[in-house]
Amino acid sequence: MPIRSGSRRGGLRPYTDLFEVHPPYFVLLTPILEHWTDPCDALRALRIFAALGNLAFLGGLVALGRTVAPRCGRWAGLGVAFVAFHPKVLDFLVEFRIDGWGYAPAAWGLVGFLRRPGMRGRFATFGILSGIATLLCPKLALLPPLVVGFEILRECRSWREALRMGSAYALGLGIAALVFASYLAANGIALDRTYLLLFRYHTLSNAHSSYRHGLLRQLVGTPLLLVPIALGALAWAIDAVKRRSLAGAYPPALGLWLVIQAWLVAYPYKQYHAPWFLFGSAFVILLGRALDDLWRHARHPGLLRRVRDDDRLGPGHRAALGAFQPRPGAMRHDPRLEPARGPRGPNRGAPPFSSDRPARRLLPLVQHVRPQRLRLGADPGGPATLSAARLSRAERGGAPGLPARLRHP
Repeated sequence: MPIRSGSRRGGLRPYTDLFEVHPPYFVLLTPILEHWTDPCDALRALRIFAALGNLAFLGGLVALGRTVAPRCGRWAGLGVAFVAFHPKVLDFLVEFRIDGWGYAPAAWGLVGFLRRPGMRGRFATFGILSGIATLLCPKLALLPPLVVGFEILRECRSWREALRMGSAYALGLGIAALVFASYLAANGIALDRTYLLLFRYHTLSNAHSSYRHGLLRQLVGTPLLLVPIALGALAWAIDAVKRRSLAGAYPPALGLWLVIQAWLVAYPYKQYHAPWFLFGSAFVILLGRALDDLWRHARHPGLLRRVRDDDRLGPGHRAALGAFQPRPGAMRHDPRLEPARGPRGPNRGAPPFSSDRPARRLLPLVQHVRPQRLRLGADPGGPATLSAARLSRAERGGAPGLPARLRHP
């Protein structure tokens, strides 16, 4: 890369005067590397510049993990660190490649796109950021459109709304392509040569490569990373089946992109399998959230039953909570929860802080609200909608069970 930058500094044009099959980001590196004539110093400076881009990329992955699993923020950093510190991935991150500067806008663009579902212009903004990221690093060409497609399937209520979202995203991609074409023209780079050597060359080389599923072999040869990612994808799929909804556009799009990349990419190089593992760390985060839920359920097996038996819940909530209730034989019997029966009645023979004395039963909180008559459908699981009518003064005065201060004098 310093040689390419030096050639550009000497007046040569990439894709025309010298053979080049990488995105033309090295033109941006010319001001950085022009002060170092020694290749070792130039590589050191390039390594520092690449490390900054990779740190921005890793920060975007952590923020993206917090967006995918908001209740388990600690797993976001742990999941990304678990993948990033693997020797195969760490070897890519400390290299002088600057692919991180292409992945960083894609990761942070996904964070803004997923965290603000009601923001106007988010499809166009994401189109601009993902388009620039794809032009800097074409390995991400399929992931942003897949995310947009699943988001449109989740949110659109009519074909007009879907057309509006798709048009906004296409507009963002057009703006990114215009910026890219202006960048090439300003540096005297021919657009047709760029297409031939950047896109068509890689397509033909990958299709006729002798490696044949080289990326897939690299993934299978790294079970320490592949197994947690696969288990996290399985945990997410089981949860989606139980919910009967996708509950997010990024996990299904990411899973589909990972499968397509593993099956189609023939190159076994680290610049292909390292980003695959880094983006797949989202499923490691989802696996951590599933383990947290299992641990919490194992520690408090009767919590859901006590909540389900609350009189303030309607049948719809009870049915939803009943789906997570464990089998009766799976719950351990705790003798401390049984009332102590002594000669003077229950709980009277035990000291106040004895372990044989059960905890007091918590009474529901009483809120002083206006008395209302709840009609059919007050429960969210009911067939009708929620409706309430105020009681008249005559009804309020004769309503049984109301406190005296609420009765009409």
